[in-house]
Amino acid sequence: AANQNKIFVSSTMRTASPTSSLLGRRRLLAATAGLAASSPSLVKAQPRFRGVALVIGNSRYSWEAPLPNVRRDAPDIARRFEVLGLKTELIQDAGKEAMAAAVERFKAAAAGQDLAAFYFAGHGATWENDTYLVPVDSDLGNPETIRNLLPIKAISAAMQGAAHRILLFDNCRNNPSGGWRQRAATYSAFVNAAELTAAAVHGDNALLVFSTAPGRVALDGPPGQNSPFAAVLLKNLAGPAIDVASLPTRLRRDLLIATAGQQVLWHEST
Repeated sequence: AANQNKIFVSSTMRTASPTSSLLGRRRLLAATAGLAASSPSLVKAQPRFRGVALVIGNSRYSWEAPLPNVRRDAPDIARRFEVLGLKTELIQDAGKEAMAAAVERFKAAAAGQDLAAFYFAGHGATWENDTYLVPVDSDLGNPETIRNLLPIKAISAAMQGAAHRILLFDNCRNNPSGGWRQRAATYSAFVNAAELTAAAVHGDNALLVFSTAPGRVALDGPPGQNSPFAAVLLKNLAGPAIDVASLPTRLRRDLLIATAGQQVLWHEST
């Protein structure tokens, strides 16, 4: 894809300002899969996590205004994963083929690992009861584009080789259509929220986090800053220890405060 950069991490990315007409920027699907009941929930900084991570930040879309803040959020999250001890690959401005190739590499790297973590910042969409991540070379104005999007179920399936999994999604979860279609999509998403989220999680010991509620958009935040979700995630992944079991609750509280109640985090934990 054009404007694609692949680097092995040590930086952070931000979401863009809320300028898109049809899609809000992110949805924190922090699908973090990795809470095993048999494993301690308090993870100390030393020894650190043992595992791998993949971070994808899509900012420069060919069909929509750029998301400049994403270019800060993704590197920031990738750097934080590295500090926690995860061997992290950071991909920026990736098209369909580049995203698919990165997921295949991630699948191979996650096999046999104690922990696999995934983070996405960019545009997302809900279509016919599934949530998708949008490559930079996809045009959501065309209904046929759904075939070129990356379903979150594919990400979860690729991480099955790891003992524990964490998935974090900072993208919108709305339908790019307007009018009654959008209202219908929102209603359907809320009605089926539990089933949809559960269906996206494969197996035990997984944590899936969405930065926003089904059918809703995610806020980008002021230009030059991290998105509200990325900011609270970075805050809660800092410190000498991370209580993974209580992480979603703390993220939800901090996000509600940061957005004055406009953005509600959703999660599923197995």
